Amino acid sequence: SESFIAERSQGLLERSWIMGVLPVEILTSYILSQFMVMVVQAVITLVTVFLIFQLPCRGPIIWFAVLTLFQGLAGMSFGFFLSTVCNTSMDAMKMSIGSCFPHMLLCGIIWPLEGMQYKWMRTVAWFLPHTASVQGMRDIMLRGWGVGADSVLQGM
Repeated sequence: SESFIAERSQGLLERSWIMGVLPVEILTSYILSQFMVMVVQAVITLVTVFLIFQLPCRGPIIWFAVLTLFQGLAGMSFGFFLSTVCNTSMDAMKMSIGSCFPHMLLCGIIWPLEGMQYKWMRTVAWFLPHTASVQGMRDIMLRGWGVGADSVLQGM
């Protein structure tokens, strides 16, 4: 979102449109460039987790990698949403921190949903976009389930 906000505030976006670049082409270039960076980050992370630290994964690693990429796409989409809503990069960072930290606390990344004391919090957590994917990743790694399992399929 930082580069999109910077281009918009400096007038580069309008210059590109005047030169004949279509908005779809600009958006596609942003998505593809961010996706390539995300793939490299995911590969480095998965190599570190499974080869260097040798964490066990009882299920198919390919489905774990697919879920990781989907999580990255969801985060990237949220960044694009912030870049359209916010006028400055400082506003985008504030909204990102203000929304991502509670989201990580509630969706099961830091501790499982079963560890939440109140049932209403668990119910609210299932409406967050990453909760099903985190549960699917946990089921792949710990239980050895594949894409045939409902929780993994729901995470996709």
